[in-house]
Amino acid sequence: MPPRLQLLDFLRETLSDSSLEIRDETSLIQSGLLDSSALFNLALWIENHTNSPIDPASFDLPTEWDTMACILAFIEKQNAKTS
Repeated sequence: MPPRLQLLDFLRETLSDSSLEIRDETSLIQSGLLDSSALFNLALWIENHTNSPIDPASFDLPTEWDTMACILAFIEKQNAKTS
């Protein structure tokens, strides 16, 4: 399954309102859709998809992870660093 669809499935399972339509540019953090426990789970999910630990203090989390497009770009960037 492509990473985008995997992320979309993860977000649908994580969000309290699973009926919400999530697009690539839907704000997840700044809108408040993801709470702190959801962000923790997202960090774990990203670590699993990059095979490397993530230090959320080392980047601007609300900017880098606010949308699906941003999260997927972050994963690609992390994977490129480890290749």
